[in-house]
Amino acid sequence: VIVEGAEYVGNETAGASMTFTINHASFKSVEAPNSRDVVSAIYACLSFAQYTPNAIFLNPPTIYRMKTEKDTLGRSLDMVENVNGVLGVPGLPVVEAPDVPEGMYVAGDFLNGANLYDYSALEMQFVEDAETVLYNMVRLVFQEQLGLVVYMPWAFAYGSLDALKAAITKE
Repeated sequence: VIVEGAEYVGNETAGASMTFTINHASFKSVEAPNSRDVVSAIYACLSFAQYTPNAIFLNPPTIYRMKTEKDTLGRSLDMVENVNGVLGVPGLPVVEAPDVPEGMYVAGDFLNGANLYDYSALEMQFVEDAETVLYNMVRLVFQEQLGLVVYMPWAFAYGSLDALKAAITKE
């Protein structure tokens, strides 16, 4: 998105005076898009240089909505497939993530664009306190510290599936 001549004037009507141009080939290019087209657009937008998205995180109700999409005759479109126990929209594995808001997505290249570091090894500890002794119980606590370092932020995207669907819909 390129914003031309936009300046902040300190009031809520400043957004109405902004103009912008979208310069991506997928903008307004698909007639009657479905969820598969939306995921394909995400894949196309995030593929550059050596970066290619390798996962998309979706909320379980969003996945259910995608699974139940039908064509105009009422036949299932089979948007989300289960291949060898892994959910996927063609070309991209789907990860069920309840923390992602419904209707939103997180996608990216989690192999080349980021790295998961293990700051501390997994520790296991038996804990007894006054409450556990009172009920004749013992707590078992597991703890580990991880860090996700993002090397290429442009290899990741977060957004609304419905907004992206509207952006790729041909008028």
